[in-house]
Amino acid sequence: MSAKTINLYRQIDAKKKNIWQDNKHINSILVALDIHLSDLAKISGLDVIGLGNVSQSSHQRKLDYYLLVLQDFLLLANLLNWSDTLEASDEFFDKLSALKKDDQTQIMTLYLSLKNMLLKGYYEKNKTYLKHAWKLFLKWGIVDLGFNTSEINDEFLNKIQEELNQALN
Repeated sequence: MSAKTINLYRQIDAKKKNIWQDNKHINSILVALDIHLSDLAKISGLDVIGLGNVSQSSHQRKLDYYLLVLQDFLLLANLLNWSDTLEASDEFFDKLSALKKDDQTQIMTLYLSLKNMLLKGYYEKNKTYLKHAWKLFLKWGIVDLGFNTSEINDEFLNKIQEELNQALN
């Protein structure tokens, strides 16, 4: 997944003739990750105040946003040279499958912890925080949003291929 994501972004950068300097690329993807993560939280029903008047969305829409955040995670880890932190073993997935879905308050706490860890990892230059954020992200998707790993993988590969085709045209 990581290699396909990197290839896609390289194709997009080449087409747009993007030349990234200093930390602009890393900052850009971290901002995108933050925005997409917030959008996922909103369409997942975590915005209980309801000022945005957004109701929970379909399974497919949530999956689409989840995959967007997944791409952002993969690119950020690559840019920081922390791709090794985004691994999860079969044992980890087995443990996830044994967990029960959290209630809304617990999922809100998970979401806030995930965001906190992303920012701490970035500002403190500590990849351990990214690793913990990654595992919370996987837990949120697989346990709380109800996606299975095959569905994520298949939809991800389709999404990347579609985006690659668009980038090359």
